[in-house]
Order: sequence, then C-alpha cells, then structure tokens
Amino acid sequence: MVDLHDLKHWFKKRNFKAIHDFLIWSISTSDYEYIHHPLGFLLTEIFRQDESVIRLHYWKHDLATSGSAVTPYHDHIWRLSSCVLFGEIENCILEVQIDPEGEYLLTEVEQSGRVDNVPAHGDRASFKIKKRERLRRGDFYYLPPRVFHFSGMVEGTDALTLVLSETEIDGSPRTLMPLGVPGHAPVRKKIANSSEVSSEILSNLGV
Repeated sequence: MVDLHDLKHWFKKRNFKAIHDFLIWSISTSDYEYIHHPLGFLLTEIFRQDESVIRLHYWKHDLATSGSAVTPYHDHIWRLSSCVLFGEIENCILEVQIDPEGEYLLTEVEQSGRVDNVPAHGDRASFKIKKRERLRRGDFYYLPPRVFHFSGMVEGTDALTLVLSETEIDGSPRTLMPLGVPGHAPVRKKIANSSEVSSEILSNLGV
C-alpha cells in the first residue's frame, strides 16, 4: 500500500515511473470527482494526509480560457513539487516588487473552507518574468512557498500534472489584481462527466 513517505520519496528522487504507475492504479480503482479550477484546469484530490496533499491537474485546451480567476499570477503557503505525466506546460517564475506606479495590487486571498475571496486592495506592485521553463512528460519542477508563478498550456497539447503540496508556513496565498478591477470570488465548479474525464486521463497515461 502506498503511503505519504513513498510519495514524497518519489517526488524527491524524480521517480516518474513510480508516480505514473501509482496514478494509473489510483484512477482505475477510485471514483474521483473533478472540479473546474479558477485557473482553468480540472482538479481532483488523489491523496491527503496531515498537511500534505496530492492533486491531479488536467489541462485541457477547451477549458483553459473559461476559468474564473482574473489573473493567473499567485503564490502558495505550501512547497510545490510537480511531475508532468502527459503533454507539455510552461511554468514562469515572477519577480514581484512593491511599486507606487505599478499596475497591480498585491492582494491576500481570503480563504474560508473551499471558497476564496479576492479583495481589491493591497500595495501597488509590478512584476517581471524571472524564469520561463517549458516542461514535458517526465519532467519535474519544484517551488518553495511565497514564490510568485503561473503555469500555462503549450499550444497543440493537453497536459497532466501531479502535484505534491506540503504546507510549510502560516498565512494566506497572494495574487496580483489589476488596478481598477473589483474584488471577486473565484468559482470552483464540479463537473458532470467525471467518469469520462477519468477515462480520458487513463488513455493519456497509456492505458
């Protein structure tokens, strides 16, 4: 039986085969429900223990532009480890600075349960892309808490990523809100065809 120690070890050692086979087993033996995340991908929780969570992100071109987030720019209070299982994504690291002439507000996301509220207040800020990395099947990437980033799809391919999150600090995640845009509550929607999505994912994994 796979436990949290196994999963952390596989991410640390970049053991793609073990993660790939674990995900096939998990999806084949479970009825997962998928949520359309505000950032545009489909999300399901594969494993949770204490402050650690394994999440599957399914990036589909036909859903990517219908997320409810105003911007994709954000950080986390948890350490992120990610494995690309299918397709290709681009991950960008941002350098954010407080800037009285900036075009964004550096805003803390107010979280209550599974509901996020993004207020339209905070320090004015600007950013530049510090690092841009294209990641393909078998690649891993890692981010400590409080690093701003965003990920996106590469033209012509859907993608699957498995993410290990390990909460390490207190506080709330942050985002960048464009000046003049009112606060909002990003929506997480359960989808109606979860069994079909699981079948698609298994097909993408080579089953």
